[in-house]
Amino acid sequence: MKTGPKCTVCAHDERWRIELLRAGGASLDSLATKFGLSKDAVGRHWHNHVSADMKASYLVGPAQLADLAAKAADEGASVALCFSEPGGAPVVANSNFNRPILYPRAGVV
Repeated sequence: MKTGPKCTVCAHDERWRIELLRAGGASLDSLATKFGLSKDAVGRHWHNHVSADMKASYLVGPAQLADLAAKAADEGASVALCFSEPGGAPVVANSNFNRPILYPRAGVV
């Protein structure tokens, strides 16, 4: 079990605000000055205690993050299925996904 000093940002009353401002692009210096912390503490906290998922949710919000993940999964599956067709056919012949692909300038192919 770790016995060293605790993270001053984790213990700060406005931790969520510090993280939100950092995600929005606030500099380490400005956050340190504004919240009475050291620049190094803010940087260490951001890198060691804020997960990639949390950073993303600060940028787009939890609901939008779930929607974006679902759209990315759907798009990834459709692209993979298209490229897996013989000759790269523009119509996917998979029983789970069978629709023409729309090309913006050429219409339905």
